[in-house]
Amino acid sequence: MNTFSRVTVPCVIGGTVFLSVLLQVGVASAQQATDPACAVRLSSAMASSNVDEQHEMGLSMRRDGCNSEALTLFRSLWERGHEARSLVRMAGAELAIRDYPSAERHLEQALRELSADAWLRDPNNRAQTLTALARSRELQGVAVLTVRCNVAAAQVYINNQPLSSCGVRTRMSQATISIEVRADGYRAERRTITLAAGADVTEAVSLIAEPPVSPVTPLVANDRLTTSNASSSAATASPRAVIVTETHPHPLRPVAWVALGGAVVGAGIGIVGHVVGQPAADKWNSETTCQVASPSAECIEARDSAQTMGIVRAAGFIGGGVLAATSIVFFIVTPPQVEATTRTAFRCSPALTTAGVVCGGRF
Repeated sequence: MNTFSRVTVPCVIGGTVFLSVLLQVGVASAQQATDPACAVRLSSAMASSNVDEQHEMGLSMRRDGCNSEALTLFRSLWERGHEARSLVRMAGAELAIRDYPSAERHLEQALRELSADAWLRDPNNRAQTLTALARSRELQGVAVLTVRCNVAAAQVYINNQPLSSCGVRTRMSQATISIEVRADGYRAERRTITLAAGADVTEAVSLIAEPPVSPVTPLVANDRLTTSNASSSAATASPRAVIVTETHPHPLRPVAWVALGGAVVGAGIGIVGHVVGQPAADKWNSETTCQVASPSAECIEARDSAQTMGIVRAAGFIGGGVLAATSIVFFIVTPPQVEATTRTAFRCSPALTTAGVVCGGRF
């Protein structure tokens, strides 16, 4: 939620009495130019060596309508002493003779340059000075606007026209105006306010940063659309081939493992043939009853069993040896992994109806 706040410097009611002194115009004011008494009183005040007494005599002349003479006196006091009370009372006399721009300028000068003056630090005197300043602006139909921002580089626009940077006090005619504050990377803030004559208004604007935009990374480098018609190129652009490289086991690698397994089985069969046939062979060779012309049936059975197991043993060992040699050869000549390259038709183009890209291809 965007936040705005307004602070208006109030006119202090307690300054009414002081303001009435500043604004006393009428018959006495109209008569001062031709009233020789005012000139006599000015001469008497200028001859005094007591500054406080001169101030009292100047205020007395103001109350009696001798505003031009009082202005001359207070201007002399200001030039000699540069006291805040002299400058403020000189502005009061200017306000009384309707020199509103001079009164505004001198009151602003007192508040800006003499704020540490003991007379101006008094709450009543300061309140009366602020009241007189607001009245001088009101009689001119102007106000003061200050726009404060949370972004130092923000620019202020009034009725769509660039005005100033944030924090700058601007004197403007009374009116209903549109304020807009802009800054790079932030959402613009707008609102409408009414500046009343004599007001000192401060508008506080909090700008909200724009969310970051994630860049779209194209899937195919250096793949650019070159036709002038974006919609036509997005619809008819021919796909580009994307080269994809994958790795997988060598197709002959399993043969090596199968041959190795066969070698193990052959060796096992040869061992079994040897274990089973060896006792029969020992019986045939060791017993004398088997070495005669007509051996017994038991000897003949031992001879046949030994011959059969000898064939099994030889077949197992020979077959296992051949398979073992085959597996060794395949393990040597075939790598564990091979690379396979495929080409895929693929294309990305700007989307026509939404933000982003549209990608497609043939696989």
